[in-house]
Amino acid sequence: MNTLIPDDDSPSRTPQSPDFVDDPSWREDALCAQVDPELFFPEKGQPSRDAKKICSTCDVREQCLQWAMTANQRHGVWGGLTARERSRLAQSRDAHVTTRNTEREDTIFQLHTASVPPTEIAQRFEITERSVHRIVKKARQRRQRSA
Repeated sequence: MNTLIPDDDSPSRTPQSPDFVDDPSWREDALCAQVDPELFFPEKGQPSRDAKKICSTCDVREQCLQWAMTANQRHGVWGGLTARERSRLAQSRDAHVTTRNTEREDTIFQLHTASVPPTEIAQRFEITERSVHRIVKKARQRRQRSA
């Protein structure tokens, strides 16, 4: 069988995330395993249109994309996206997480400023009191820099 999807024992393609847990059975249903793998690794400047077309009808596209994002694949078409498209998606996700974290930190700072006890804030956000103090300090510094 001609397969694009790496074997579990392939060290060069092993995901770097320690909490990556995957049921490899999705690989058996990957349409890319039925065609020439070179199609999914076009030369620089060559179109990836044919690979994307195959991916668009693949039942395991989401699992493939998730694997590629977790494994930080820097080449080829995975889950219907090129390396550049996956990079943009990752940056977009990172920006969203950063914004959400900043909003959370601002809320914690506002609660602290309103004299809500750190123990109560910690319980509400399921964090430690030490984290509350660290977040308040960080928010205070961020506000001082922007003033």
